Amino acid sequence: RGGGMLFPAVADISLATNGASFGLPEIHRNMVPSVVSKALVERLGRSNARHLALTGESFSVKKALHIGLIDKILDTEELNQYIQNILRRWESQFPATKFIKSQLLPREPSHSVAMGTVAGT
Repeated sequence: RGGGMLFPAVADISLATNGASFGLPEIHRNMVPSVVSKALVERLGRSNARHLALTGESFSVKKALHIGLIDKILDTEELNQYIQNILRRWESQFPATKFIKSQLLPREPSHSVAMGTVAGT
């Protein structure tokens, strides 16, 4: 939760297990989730990002999937194999993967944080 939401917000593919939960609790401490909010606007849209930042509500993995924060919910036992399969596919298709990430669908220049695949548990 909180700053940890930056990882699924900037990941190319965001995975989570059934027990994961999410939220931006900063508002409850009179703080502002400034860095993560910018990434959430790109991933979820301004309305969803504002709602999460202003309410500080905790939410389930199912809601995270519904609003687009994560791309897939996996059982803990299948998570590592799923990631390995994706990485093998990317490795075997490296020129296409590189083109997609750098030319066809590049990230916004405002993202100066590390991006990649993140699995939340």
